[in-house]
Amino acid sequence: MLDGTTLGLTRGFGLIVHHADGEREYAYERYPNYGAELDVALDEAKGWNWVIVDMAEDWKAVFTNSKDKDARMFDAIVGPTWTLMSIDGLSVVDQSNANMIFGVGGKVAGNTGVNRFSGTVEVCGNRIALGPLATTRRAGPPALMAQESSFLKAMSDVVAMKFAIDGTLDLVNANDKTILGFAANRGGANK
Repeated sequence: MLDGTTLGLTRGFGLIVHHADGEREYAYERYPNYGAELDVALDEAKGWNWVIVDMAEDWKAVFTNSKDKDARMFDAIVGPTWTLMSIDGLSVVDQSNANMIFGVGGKVAGNTGVNRFSGTVEVCGNRIALGPLATTRRAGPPALMAQESSFLKAMSDVVAMKFAIDGTLDLVNANDKTILGFAANRGGANK
């Protein structure tokens, strides 16, 4: 198959990923019990100018411990105050001060623009589950109360998170639609 990729007028890139790391993944040996195709490919790679990447020698990490990965994802969101920028693609009320902060121990807290909230958060890779959330019960201007209702509803629909290059955090629903957009405020909590 690789010979077809690297021959002809429109030459392609030939790469063999040699799964040779039995400790971190699975080691496909040169002479596997189920066939000799790998032997032939490894022996002919140099003549065909195919690149061989050896998992044991060339890769720093093959699979990470899922708990370590979850901890790194959670660490990426802990720290800044995340200022709410949009709900369902619509900008929030100017100076509404809606935000949230992720804390250690699976905690989340913030401000809806009218009331404070707190609760729990679970992170598994890029999957995220918020709640249950407890809120204070103050009244506010109708526009902020409507925004608060939309914000809390969207928080209950969140299933995953995405980071953008510009440092924003998008929380998405089961349809992979961004329902909450946040910007990091690394200067501290909003008052």
